[in-house]
Amino acid sequence: MRMNRPIIAVGLSFLFLLMVAPVASIHAQSLGAAPVCAREVPSGSVVNPSAGTITLSNGSIVAAADIPCSMTSVIWGATGNAAYGTLTISSSEYYTDFSNQWTTPSAPSSGSFSSPEGIGIWNGLGSSSSGDVVQPLLVYGCITSSDCSNSWRLTAYAYIGGTVYYVTPLSPSQGNTIQGTATLGDWLSCSGGSGSGQGYGIGAKIVSGSSVSLNVCTHDLYTLAAAGSIEVHDLSTCTQMPNTGSDTFGTFYFTTSGTNSATEGTGSDVSFCSASASWNNNNPSNILLDLSWSTS
Repeated sequence: MRMNRPIIAVGLSFLFLLMVAPVASIHAQSLGAAPVCAREVPSGSVVNPSAGTITLSNGSIVAAADIPCSMTSVIWGATGNAAYGTLTISSSEYYTDFSNQWTTPSAPSSGSFSSPEGIGIWNGLGSSSSGDVVQPLLVYGCITSSDCSNSWRLTAYAYIGGTVYYVTPLSPSQGNTIQGTATLGDWLSCSGGSGSGQGYGIGAKIVSGSSVSLNVCTHDLYTLAAAGSIEVHDLSTCTQMPNTGSDTFGTFYFTTSGTNSATEGTGSDVSFCSASASWNNNNPSNILLDLSWSTS
């Protein structure tokens, strides 16, 4: 169902993942919490944090302890959002489906990153009570402090109960259209919840190309939506920002447990390179979220 025409909300603070206080400085900061476990799993896996199991796409079930785990100081979706847009629904509702599209920008002109530097462009859903998040994530630099590349990579990513899960990433090219989805579902390998087992599925796709997915078992029903964000970790200069200087999220689609209407908002966690977000409602059938930033 296409979203109803929203109204602009002024002065919304970004409630997405109330894990750390906003940082206001010329340099974006890493999350100040203790390092957490980060597990890279194959695309199509179902992660069940409460049971400590991971079901692979071929149906095999392994203990989470059997999947290699690294410690990381980079937690995406927690802080460092230099500009973002939100879609707020009624407090009595939750999201059952959310998707939109954006474009892989050019690489930064200062393109050599070292750990834990990174830029993330993403959408996603989350919970203000647990601080958990599910997000299709486009990253230049470090996905975790030990998994870095001087190129754009696309992954399905989740932060659940103090652990990061993400799938082996794709390698999109500049100009590729990215589609990110997050959908409430049921999987036999999830315990508890509704039906056979409640969870959220995360899909990250290069449109007209490859895709990756990750399903995460959770009892939460996500009420918060990040319509689009540019997030920075440990950057020191605007030449480390994508040289395109802007990106746009469009082709919005979502459903909720109720009215399927939402209120637009914008904001930031950090002040970095004049990054800003604005909603463009000139075409009500396809509203746009525009992100922009300085590159010098």
